[in-house]
Formats: sequence, C-alpha cells, structure tokens
Amino acid sequence: MKFEQLNLLRGYACFGVVLYHYFYHFFNVFNKDGGVYLFSVGKFGVELFFILSGFLIHFSLKSNKTPLIFFVSRICRLIPTYLICLLITLLILVYVGDNYRQITAFDVITNFLIFPSWFDGVFIDGSYWTLEYEWVFYIICGLTLAVNIELGKTLFLIIIILLILCFYNIFDLSQYLLFQFDNSMILNDYAPFFLLGVSLSYRLIVNKNHSHILVLLSMVIVISSSKYPIVSSFLICIFILAMLDRLPVKRDRFSLFLASISYPLYLLHQCIGFIFINIIHSLGLHVYVSIIFTFLVLVLMAYFVHKLVEIPSINYFKKKFS
Repeated sequence: MKFEQLNLLRGYACFGVVLYHYFYHFFNVFNKDGGVYLFSVGKFGVELFFILSGFLIHFSLKSNKTPLIFFVSRICRLIPTYLICLLITLLILVYVGDNYRQITAFDVITNFLIFPSWFDGVFIDGSYWTLEYEWVFYIICGLTLAVNIELGKTLFLIIIILLILCFYNIFDLSQYLLFQFDNSMILNDYAPFFLLGVSLSYRLIVNKNHSHILVLLSMVIVISSSKYPIVSSFLICIFILAMLDRLPVKRDRFSLFLASISYPLYLLHQCIGFIFINIIHSLGLHVYVSIIFTFLVLVLMAYFVHKLVEIPSINYFKKKFS
C-alpha cells in the first residue's frame, strides 16, 4: 500500500500548525488585538505528526534492519535539514530578531545537540520541542532492532514499551522514583499518539485478533487521556480515513508541494515568521497582509532547503546503503 493520503496529511498537519501560530498564537505572544480562534485547532496537527511517525516507522524498520543503519538513516534524513534550518533561524534571530527570544551560547549548543530541555536549555524556535519527542521515539525503535527479531515482533515490543510509558504518565508513577525524567524522555502526554500509530501499523502487518485489541486499546488510551477527547476522536477518524485513502481530498499540486516541504517549513516557520510579521507590520501593512506575505516567504525558504539540503541528504543515504 502506498498510503498516498497519509503523505498529504503530513502537509495538511504542517499547514494547520502554521495557521495556528500565525493567525492565533502570534497575537497571544505579542499581546496584539485580533487573531482567529478557529485556527487554534491547528495546534493538533502535532498530534497527527506523532501518529504518522508511529505508523510509518515500520517502513524504516523493514528497510534498515540493524540499529546502526536505522539511526544512520534517521540522521541522514533529518539532521542536515534540521541543522541548516537551525542555523538560518539563529542568524535571523541574532541579526534581525530585535530581542524576540533571549538565548545564550549554552542554548545554542544544546539546540545543536537536539535535546535542549534535557540540559535546561531554551529552544531557539518554540516548535523544536516536538523533535525531542520524535528522537526519543526513534531511539526506542532503533534499540528494539538489537533484539534481532522479525518485524511484527519488533513492532509488538515497541507497543509494549509505549504502553508502559502511557501507564507511567497516566498514573504519574514518577512520584515513586527518586529522580525525575524530562518530559520528552518519557514522551509525556504524547506516548498514546505514537502508540496508536504503531498499533495501526502492527495490525496491517499481523492482522490477528490481538492486533485488533491493541488498536482498540490504543484508541481508548488516546481519547481517555486527552484534554480534548472530542478533538482526539476526530483526529483518529481523519487518520484512519487517510490510511484507507478515503479522505475527501484530491492529490492536487498544492497539497503535494506542501507535503514535500512540510519538514523544513515546520522547522523554519515560527521564530522567523514572528520576526518577519512584526517587521512587515511595522512598515504600515495590515497584520493579516504581513502574515500572508511572511507565509509566502517562508514557503520559498522551505522549498530551497528541501531542494538543496533535504533531498540531497536523503539521496546520499540511499546511495551509500542501498
């Protein structure tokens, strides 16, 4: 199965997060009048990202059968783009940012190490917090490969680990420990979404009675542990429809383009976007015009990063390890 609509869903989820940050969160951050409350739902695009990561991980586990190759594949696909976007964001923040975010040299170092919150560092871009969660999930998946079992059993082992993390967070078992983990280390409130994605993937591969039970259990955990159970239920429906290619959407050029640049666009849009919106708005343009213009500029920047960095790094891995 090609899961073409899941690729489109990645683009829509990214677009939703951008809309949330530009048309709602921006006004709260800078105490400005305006903002469109409807776009606040765009923040739930992050949860779709996590379900997608969980579901699609079996492709990487299947093609990269050792922990080393798996981690190298993740590094080649994600880190070069992240480092370039981080560097671009840092330069714009320092030279144009007008003190939008106060960062230190220590913060810069911890961001380059991907896990700033583990060292009490500040995220250079507020959106980067999700990367810590993604990489903790990848670490869990990569380490399970060391057990050297078939794909179905590997996914089942990941599900067990994620279930443990879910119950650890739901029942706040940290109170019984002598030390505290950082939120991202235990996937905090987002373990259920990774769990759901992996469970759906496991069901497609194994398709036995216990796999159906795991999917239902995952859905129950997602909905019951969510602060917004109705929204979470809606996201589950959207994801399953996309997984079955039954979403009422078309594979138009804009959707495909948005999906292709979703990763660099996500990495670039918030910090740089807020800076650009304020600069353009200070020139006398309406704030919504400033937002639209900023969005177009960030899309162009993301496109060049996608073409010049993301695609070459992916192709490099394929050439070296295919």
